[in-house]
Amino acid sequence: MATGQASARENVIRFGEFELNTSRMTLTKRGIRLKLQRQPMQVLALLVQHSPDVVSRDTIREHVWGDDVYVDAEQGINFCVRQIRGVLLDNSVEPRYILTVPREGYRFIAPVEGLAREETPAMHSIAPVAEAPKTPEVESRPHPRLRRIALFAAAGLAVLVAAVTWFVQREPVLSVSRLSPVTKFPGHARDPSLSPDGRQVAFSWDGEDGRHIYVMLLGEQNPLRVTHDASEDSYPAWSPDGKQIAFIRKRTDSISDIVLISPLGGQERILHRIQFGYKIGWAGRLLAWSSDGKWLCFTSELAPSTHHDLYLLSMESGVVRPLFPNGAEGEGDGSPAFSPDGRWLAFARFSAPWNSKLMLQRLTPKLEPHGRPIIVSDTTGHPTTPVWLADSKTIVFLEHYGDRVMQAQIGHPARLIYAASANLQGLTYSGSGLRFIASARMEDFDIWTLQVRGFTAAGDAKSLVHSSATEENPNFSPDGRFLSFSSNRSGADEVWLADADGRNSRQLTHLGAYIVGYPPQWSPDSKSVIFHARVPSEAQIYRSQIETGVTRQITRAPPGFTVPFVSTDGKAIYALQDLTPQQLYRIDAATGSSVHLWPGVVPKEVPGRKLLLYAKFDEPGIYVRSLEGNVAKNPETRLLDDYETPFATFYPVQDGIYYVGCTADGRPRAFRFYSFASGRTVTIAPTPPNYVGGLAVNPDRTRLAYTIDAGAQDLVQLELH
Repeated sequence: MATGQASARENVIRFGEFELNTSRMTLTKRGIRLKLQRQPMQVLALLVQHSPDVVSRDTIREHVWGDDVYVDAEQGINFCVRQIRGVLLDNSVEPRYILTVPREGYRFIAPVEGLAREETPAMHSIAPVAEAPKTPEVESRPHPRLRRIALFAAAGLAVLVAAVTWFVQREPVLSVSRLSPVTKFPGHARDPSLSPDGRQVAFSWDGEDGRHIYVMLLGEQNPLRVTHDASEDSYPAWSPDGKQIAFIRKRTDSISDIVLISPLGGQERILHRIQFGYKIGWAGRLLAWSSDGKWLCFTSELAPSTHHDLYLLSMESGVVRPLFPNGAEGEGDGSPAFSPDGRWLAFARFSAPWNSKLMLQRLTPKLEPHGRPIIVSDTTGHPTTPVWLADSKTIVFLEHYGDRVMQAQIGHPARLIYAASANLQGLTYSGSGLRFIASARMEDFDIWTLQVRGFTAAGDAKSLVHSSATEENPNFSPDGRFLSFSSNRSGADEVWLADADGRNSRQLTHLGAYIVGYPPQWSPDSKSVIFHARVPSEAQIYRSQIETGVTRQITRAPPGFTVPFVSTDGKAIYALQDLTPQQLYRIDAATGSSVHLWPGVVPKEVPGRKLLLYAKFDEPGIYVRSLEGNVAKNPETRLLDDYETPFATFYPVQDGIYYVGCTADGRPRAFRFYSFASGRTVTIAPTPPNYVGGLAVNPDRTRLAYTIDAGAQDLVQLELH
């Protein structure tokens, strides 16, 4: 009795294995809280509370967005419904929970318990149709012709049912039934590779004197250290016969070796030297054995800062040949995985860092491409580390920075099978059972600050904004009063504000945005913040007033705009379109109309000077053009060459540029300052080892702000059914 009363007070609604608490706006399954962003949660609650009535799309739009924020509500509703179906493991073909009613809206069709609202008979019942009086003609036997028609109809229906059943059954829907820890070590355990028998896992770990390769029996916590070189070892790949492990050993910032070793350690064999750049380091996998163990597929670039291609190394002859004779597109290819029958290769093709498509390439018996690769559709961002199931038709992979586990078959769209609360990386599978291993990155991005005196660090770095959620992309307001940043404390990436000293954090936007990316930019009067957001998929630019929180959409033209920066007079916004290569635009801040400039990224005006700085994804350096006359025709000059995107980590001031200097392969190494007057650069301080991006300078130039990763990384096991 007491339990029932408590549930009623908490407004707990049950359906299937789920409980929806509309008071706390939480969704649980068997007591485990599920991750669902704020807007999809609002839509789910609305549908459940109106069950089993149809809820129109207009009602959803008014309930979730209202009239204050102008967004593409149609796309927003579609996004919310997809997210709900993904969490509930529902689908639109055979829905168990949400039924799409064409041209009307959506209906929640599952039985619910605990729904507290007054119900009228008209809501749930259909008035019976009056029964017509029977006549002898009605009661007589059907005509033989009618019987034949009925039999044909029944047979046709049976064929249709069988066809639908076959279609559904040919792609079994998997789901994650359990996620459990494999390692519980300090530091970062990553890059897992399961042995062919599924009993052992090889991985890299930085828990002792550097990063090395370890092997461990599943169920134990006593790993065997396999490598002992002073260099950094990572990305192990177990051979199909279980007798060898190939891995990557970093020699310099841009040079690595592919090395072979026994799972028990001992003598090593260097197979091949490769160029391995930072730009493809987030691929999650760099090595893959062919199913017969005769070839090793790897990622390499011909020279630093060039495209990364896939190559095949013969384990018998040592001969190396490119997989694609014409090379890769965009930034290159990574995450290779051969199907068990050797007829397919899955891989990720990067058009830009953290922006990839999952490809399936059919192969000849000689492992040569047969036709063009197939793009796996319905992925929502950055798919990586595909693994094949035993049928050589089904793949499971990670996407959206690892918080989604997806399933797809050759020629079929992808579908969500698990929404993770942690960022998963490096998915691996042994081919036996349905047990997968991944590394779970417990990200804890926090904003730190470093005091500077002139161009020298003054004291130790200190925490500025921190929580158990993610805080990143800091930016000080021009008047020095506030700090803007992005955070997912509310369950979605939103823009937040704090005092300049990090206190009194408050949420500014409530878009439920798919991404709020790069540092939110301030208007010159410090009264509004400009940023890009994906609501839900196409990136556009928005402005939020800091006093009222009212948000307005500035741009609407497809394919959208990202990474905005405000001109010094506030009348224009510089942004880029996410094409290949990325294109710079100047946007009217009042009307949203745009003018194309030239290829590039991160455009920023220099205060007090008629100069526009920008960078490029495919070339290092910071470039400058004069804003006098026809900007597009003015010559460009490269001011410095040790800057690399995608960090957006340079900050112009009137006399120079604060920026993050990088190594030859793009790894951040130091906070630096470039002087316009002297053309020289000085180092302020080295970047911390756990630096992940961002660089802001307060107006009096006494403090830098940036983002670090204070989290840990362990291996976890995913059991599917």
